[in-house]
Amino acid sequence: FALADDEDGVVEHAVLEGNDAREWWKQAHARVTSALSKAQDESLSLDFYTGMHRSLMKKARTRHACPTCDRGFSDAHELEALIQKLAIKSERGAADKSISKRKECSEKALNTLESVRETFSTLDLLKEESESADPRITELQRNLQECQREVEQLMIKLDERRALVPSVNEMRDAIRMWRTIRDEVQRLQRELDGLQKSMESQSLLLGGSAVSVRSVSDLDRDILEHRS
Repeated sequence: FALADDEDGVVEHAVLEGNDAREWWKQAHARVTSALSKAQDESLSLDFYTGMHRSLMKKARTRHACPTCDRGFSDAHELEALIQKLAIKSERGAADKSISKRKECSEKALNTLESVRETFSTLDLLKEESESADPRITELQRNLQECQREVEQLMIKLDERRALVPSVNEMRDAIRMWRTIRDEVQRLQRELDGLQKSMESQSLLLGGSAVSVRSVSDLDRDILEHRS
């Protein structure tokens, strides 16, 4: 339905009528609805991603330990270095307004499309009533063209903003990978704790055996001295 681009980058549009207009509306409505749904999903994932890093920062400060494996820090500098890294990631997510802008564009386009739906109904009624309604029909068709232009420009903005933001699947993959690494670190920490306890137990057993051997030797020496 876009005919050509002029020198200023503004797209000219044809006045759509009848089935062509309704087909355009269906395609635009489906596309905008899908874009809004994706923006809402990505917004939730970004909120979780940002909140996760803030939670890790709070946990590290409270426990003075790594928030994933509970390993204590050697000094305050190590703690602050980790908190700074988490803060950067948290602020980066909070500062990213691209998703909210896409959501705003989608909602605006959807509202415009709903007004177009009403225009279709009014046009149908006027055409059924009388040919004397021609001036009003022309006015409504002009409004329809303006709505079409607005919706398509909003959808162009949606495409541009989508290219700037990682997809919801990429964010979910990053979160899933972080959880896998965290679980693996915790598993290794448990194994290390178990090995340390095992080594301590073995040391106690070996120490007890050594005492018993020395005691027998002492008895043998006492017997020999007594005989002599």
